[in-house]
Amino acid sequence: MADMDMQLLKKTIASVMAELGEDGSMIPVEVSGRHVHLSSEAAEKLFGGPLTPVRELSQPGQFLCKERVRLIGPRGMLENIAVLGPVRSESQVEVSLTDARELGVNLPVRPSGDVSGTPGIMIASESACLELRQGLIAAQRHIHMTPADAVRFKVADKDVVNVRAGSGRPVVFEDVLVRVSDSYRLAMHIDFDEGNACGWAPGDNGRIIVGQTAPKSLFTLYESGEKNLKGFKLKRFEDAERTDAGLAKKLVTERDVINAVKAGISILRVSDSAIVTPLAADFARERGVQIETF
Repeated sequence: MADMDMQLLKKTIASVMAELGEDGSMIPVEVSGRHVHLSSEAAEKLFGGPLTPVRELSQPGQFLCKERVRLIGPRGMLENIAVLGPVRSESQVEVSLTDARELGVNLPVRPSGDVSGTPGIMIASESACLELRQGLIAAQRHIHMTPADAVRFKVADKDVVNVRAGSGRPVVFEDVLVRVSDSYRLAMHIDFDEGNACGWAPGDNGRIIVGQTAPKSLFTLYESGEKNLKGFKLKRFEDAERTDAGLAKKLVTERDVINAVKAGISILRVSDSAIVTPLAADFARERGVQIETF
C-alpha cells in the first residue's frame, strides 16, 4: 500500500473513532486476569513485608505488584498469579470459572468484596504458605464510573444493567453491576472467559442497553443528494419490535455505519445495487451491525 494510501487510511480510522466518542455513550471494556488482593497480614506472612508496586492499573490508586503467588486447590494448582495493591482489610482471590474447574472448586459469582460464605484456597509464595478460609470468587462483571458518568448514563451505584460489547464476536452481557465512586475511572471489567466468548481485543467498547435487545426504535436515513453527513436526515419511528434501518444510497461508507451505531441500530438495510466500501463492511462487522440488502 502506498504511503499516501496508508496515511489516508490512518486518518479515516482516527476520524471514525473520534466520531464514535462524540455522544459519550461508549464504555471502554477491559479484561481482568486472575489475581489476588491481600490483607497486610497476609502480605507480611507470604513475603515478609509490604507489597512492591510495579506499575499503575487503569483504576486510580490500583497497582500491579512485583510479588507473585501460587494457588493450590483440591484438584489442581495455578502458578504465577498476579498480586494487586494496595492491601485490603480482607484477602480476596479472583479467578474465572474455567480456573475454578482446574482448581477443583465450585465457585460463586460475586461482586468484589462480597466474600462471606465463599470457598477458601491455599496461597503460596516462594517462602511461605497460608490458608485462606474464604475469599475465592469469580468476580461479577461490572462497570467502574464516576458520579458524573452515572448522571450521563442515568444509572446509580449498585444498579444492574445490560451491556452490548462491540467486539469481534459481539454479545450482550447481562447482570453488569454499576459501581460509582469519585475514585473510579470509566471502564467495564470482564474476565478472560467472558473476553474470549466475545472475541475481545484491546480498545473494544461497550454500550449500556435497555433489556436484552438494542434500543427499540426504527431509524430510516434518506439521501438528499449532498455528499456529506449533513446531507442526510435522520427520522425516528417508535417501534417495539424492530431495531433496523433502511439506507437508500448508491454508496455506503463507514460514516453511514457510524450513524447506525450511534442510533443503536443492529441491522442496516441497503439497496442490492449499493456499493458497500471495505471500511464500512469492516466497521459494521466489528461493531455488530448486520448489513442486508432489500
